[in-house]
Amino acid sequence: IRYSVVAGGFHEGEISCMDICIQRPIIATLSKEDSSIRVWNYDSGECELVKSYHSLQKEFQNTNQTYLQSVALHPSGFYMAVSFIDRVKVYHLMQNEIREYRSLDIKNCHSLKFSTGGQYLACID
Repeated sequence: IRYSVVAGGFHEGEISCMDICIQRPIIATLSKEDSSIRVWNYDSGECELVKSYHSLQKEFQNTNQTYLQSVALHPSGFYMAVSFIDRVKVYHLMQNEIREYRSLDIKNCHSLKFSTGGQYLACID
């Protein structure tokens, strides 16, 4: 049996949400179980960026809630929106890091999606 490693790095739990970009070969995955977001390059098969929220999830560990909710990639591939229980954040996807760009006071947004042109961000309760 022949096999090859498709991607380095992995989530420690199931993938709860994912989105794909149309202008760059990247996929963003979110796992509520391990409180992390990973950005994968599907051409090279590598995990390029990781953002973990373990310390923030600890506040919710005795409840039925998870801190991370949803992820959406901008069509350009240079922005990523992430919804949390208490806010929505928009990040710049840099070469070696995920940098916060904006924080929006939108609570309980369980699903995010950028418009086809990227000029709108839909937040659904």
